[in-house]
Amino acid sequence: MKRPAAGILAGLMLAGLVMPLAACADGVAPRATGEHARTPTRLETAPRKVNGSGITVRYQVPAATAPGQTARVTLVLDDVVDPDGASVRLAADGGLVLLQDGRPQALPAGRATTLEVDVTLQDAAAGYLSVFTTQRGVTSVTSIRVPVAGGTAATGSPTRLKETPEGEKLIVIPVK
Repeated sequence: MKRPAAGILAGLMLAGLVMPLAACADGVAPRATGEHARTPTRLETAPRKVNGSGITVRYQVPAATAPGQTARVTLVLDDVVDPDGASVRLAADGGLVLLQDGRPQALPAGRATTLEVDVTLQDAAAGYLSVFTTQRGVTSVTSIRVPVAGGTAATGSPTRLKETPEGEKLIVIPVK
């Protein structure tokens, strides 16, 4: 009689693993407040440094924004493992204006946090949203390019990913 009981137990365990996956199939991701919100379907994942904060930054930006118009950048921050949580601070560079304040925000441990950030481009060059993440005293920065409609970066060419001899990937940002 032990064999059927083991089979039933194995079936229940499998169902317990599959059911949470099915619940997430509709693209719903938890917010920091515990609410559910639709996660954008096409997120880019920013490269992470080995010795960085360890927080995964995924983002979505509009294809192009005209100067003076507001654009919404969606950020999903995940992999907060410190029980005390982590923090994120936002800053704008290169003709981009951040419409929210740049004060640090807390990130809870163990769940993804979705932020919707409104920005405005001030000139005809692409701007950059800098995302500073801190966990366990280590800070990392991710620069997200916000393209302008019909424009290019200040160098006249799109931003390119560069690789160091050690294999680390870097995004080179033009400076005015």
